Amino acid sequence: MKSSNIPFLGYILRAINIIAMLALLFAYLSQYVSPNSIWFLAFFGLSYPIWLFVNIYFVFHWAFNKKLFALFPLLILLLGYRMPGKYFRLDWNDKIFSESKSFKVMTYNVHDFNYYNLNKESGDSAVEMIMEFINANKPDIICFQEFYSNDRKNNFKRFKVFNDYKYYSRFNYNERSKSLYIVIYSKFPILHDAAIVNATDNKDITGIYADINVGEKIVRVFNVHLNSTQISSKAYLLKDEYNVDEKDMIKAATGAKAIAGRLRNGFKKRSLQADLLQQYFESSPYPIVVAGDFNDTPCSYVYRKISSKFVDSFIESGSGFCTTYRGPYPSFRIDYILHDDFILSNSFEKGSIKVSDHYPISCTMNFNKTEDSNNGQ
Repeated sequence: MKSSNIPFLGYILRAINIIAMLALLFAYLSQYVSPNSIWFLAFFGLSYPIWLFVNIYFVFHWAFNKKLFALFPLLILLLGYRMPGKYFRLDWNDKIFSESKSFKVMTYNVHDFNYYNLNKESGDSAVEMIMEFINANKPDIICFQEFYSNDRKNNFKRFKVFNDYKYYSRFNYNERSKSLYIVIYSKFPILHDAAIVNATDNKDITGIYADINVGEKIVRVFNVHLNSTQISSKAYLLKDEYNVDEKDMIKAATGAKAIAGRLRNGFKKRSLQADLLQQYFESSPYPIVVAGDFNDTPCSYVYRKISSKFVDSFIESGSGFCTTYRGPYPSFRIDYILHDDFILSNSFEKGSIKVSDHYPISCTMNFNKTEDSNNGQ
């Protein structure tokens, strides 16, 4: 009886492994196919870490049992050998920069300073904690997403305590939201700025950019915030500003079908936004830095589309696992700082402050690649 069950179990395990191998292949493919063409592939990209570890398990399982079947999941893993490095890094040698030529960039989705979430730090307390964090880390350029400010809670005025940040660019997300902004603060002069308006909806923006005079160079800094599929963190904001009934929102947000539908719509909208951003990148006359909340993981069409011509600062100088989202769902790296390949970056850091549903990230950059590469040898 026992011996007859063993072959059957082997068939079941092989079937599970085949499904996991196909899922991992679909995850790889999701980077190259727009969700507007085949949307379901994006779900496999989102769940890439699961399929990665399942296939790693089966390689060891079959190898331990001396089965040649181990070669199949191993081959699938080798096809995507670069992908794990976008989730985990070992950084052994940090570059040495000249302080006079370097500048520090930070991006942080501050989650409305929690003014609409009464179960966390109050809005005023969150602002104070974030200000203290910034004072301690001293970035030269800060990209904020979901920056809340109005006549009653004038956080722009409060942030003026940062005397070094004499320049900033700010735009509302849309015409309806008068209190929510996407913002760039800079210690260096901002020569020009503009909003990036969605191609499908001229009332919403994908991000902003600012041409900043950093020393003897001008750099175009993009602060982007791509479409979010999350409802829970926005319930109070929508209820307050758009007068949407909270019970209707909760009802709409429940159920696996509703969640899958929101994810699908989010994948599609972000792919269009990524295509739009690509046009802005190609038309820039200056070196580019891209920072912000992509709301997509490294194994996605959006990440590949946006980062294809840039260097990912986490890959350049990060260390360990990097997860930037700390909300109610599984944590992923969805916030990024990218830059042109002739700009060097080092000292990538993820802040430990727990005020928002995101962690801040930062890195130091330098324009003079040749000189600093020699200094780092």
